[in-house]
Amino acid sequence: MNDHNTNTGIRSWVRNIPKSVLILIGIILVGIFLRTYRFHDWLEFKTDQSRDASLVQDVVRHDAPWPLLGPAMGNYATDDGAHFRIGPIYYSFQILSAKVFGPTPDALAYPDLFFSILTIPLLYFFLRKAFAEKLSLWLTALYTVSFFAIRYSRFAWNSNLIPFFVLLFLLSLYEFWIRRERVSWWWVGALGVALGVGIQLHVITLILFSGFFLFLAIIMSIRWKGIRYKLLAVCTLALLLNAGQIRSEVETNFANARIFLGYFMKSDQIVSQDETDGGPSILNDVDCHIQGNSYMLTSLGEDSCSYTFGSLLSGEMNKNVRNWFFWVTLATSLAFSVLGYVVLFNRARKETDADKRVWFLLLASYLAVSFLVMLPVIKGKIELRYFSFAFFAPFLFLGFLVDYLKSAFPGSFKVVATLLFLVILSANTVSLVAMTQELLDKNRLFSNSVVLDEMDPIVSYMTEYAYGNHTVSLGGDSRIVDFAFAPLQYLSESRGMTLVRSADEGVAFASRNERPSFFINNKQNSATAVGYLKIGQKLYVHRY
Repeated sequence: MNDHNTNTGIRSWVRNIPKSVLILIGIILVGIFLRTYRFHDWLEFKTDQSRDASLVQDVVRHDAPWPLLGPAMGNYATDDGAHFRIGPIYYSFQILSAKVFGPTPDALAYPDLFFSILTIPLLYFFLRKAFAEKLSLWLTALYTVSFFAIRYSRFAWNSNLIPFFVLLFLLSLYEFWIRRERVSWWWVGALGVALGVGIQLHVITLILFSGFFLFLAIIMSIRWKGIRYKLLAVCTLALLLNAGQIRSEVETNFANARIFLGYFMKSDQIVSQDETDGGPSILNDVDCHIQGNSYMLTSLGEDSCSYTFGSLLSGEMNKNVRNWFFWVTLATSLAFSVLGYVVLFNRARKETDADKRVWFLLLASYLAVSFLVMLPVIKGKIELRYFSFAFFAPFLFLGFLVDYLKSAFPGSFKVVATLLFLVILSANTVSLVAMTQELLDKNRLFSNSVVLDEMDPIVSYMTEYAYGNHTVSLGGDSRIVDFAFAPLQYLSESRGMTLVRSADEGVAFASRNERPSFFINNKQNSATAVGYLKIGQKLYVHRY
């Protein structure tokens, strides 16, 4: 009887759960699967990741103190080679994860995975500020299967956390603006955390978050004096989260800050000519934002800004590479972004719902400021992942488009909208399948991607045939070894073996080494090798 009543109660409870909640849970579960399936085997572990892993391992083993500064920013350096470093919060996340799960490569990527999953429901609540429940669910579902989002959730990199904290930052600012003095202390805490963490994830978010917050805080404190003490609480919490960085600045006479300011004091850093196409920064900024919107939504195009529109206007693009698909995707991406920005700014001006107007004005202002922040950064080759601070924009623009279709074509709206979603889903699926096939075939190293499923067998093979030696030599094709040596070195050291790189590319290096020697290339035949290991379809590890 009791079991029957319990089962009846559970069924009744499930039936009372809103359908939208069940759908959102289903979307989140799909997102979790796509982000965790074979997480260890397919984890990217490049030079930067192995560098960070060594630092975290030293802290966990008490061989080094907790770092006061985070990763170095390669583009922000002085003439003598000193690099600006962001705050240490990302290292702190990794250290905490390593203390709980152990200092393994996949454990160090758990913070990235965790915040990537949390971004899914947060994006839904973010989109609900602008759209109806059903449309918000559809847009969230597209983000869940986004090739861009999935790819950057499966390895450790400080910028991978930006999407979550961007959403938290903007939602918190919105609540501040509409609630004013009555804003909940939960949102005060959320904004303090978003600001305090966000400015430590990348130099771009350092400038963007701090500048945008300061701008709005000044306006709010002037308009509503009663909100000042809550804004002060936000600043206090953000400073506490940056205590390590502040301590480092005091102890080093603000050396890190002087590197940062010195970079921007150079006039040629602000108004520059792009070295790849000679176009002005403002055109390249527009170009990269448009390409980023297309890539993040559909995965179509390159993962680095190709300055396509600038090349077309300057006449430098090779006419032979153009075809009908190129022109269709180019025109579509241009129209999509331009109309999206126009609609957003128009809604910020003319929206009749007061709260929605504030929301659109906030987003429009944020994207405008982000455009200005990127002006000094758009130089040479830049990967579109650096635009993750605006990842929500294409999903917002797609929502505008669907809303327009619904009002303009009510009869055929469902068919057109469904086709649109299927096209975007198909584009991302093609990219995911292609990447998955490379991972299954163990050919990622030849796409400049180092994954554990290819590195672990190499280390195991070298360990087995080191015959007890604690030091082995590694040589090979420089195109492969340059990319893979640091990860292999870290993984070898975790097994008690020291890896030394040979300066020779030819197999003759083996005869000059007394220690066990290994050689990596994409050729099976080797006259002097005593054995080899084949990994995937192309990679060979020869032993001597």
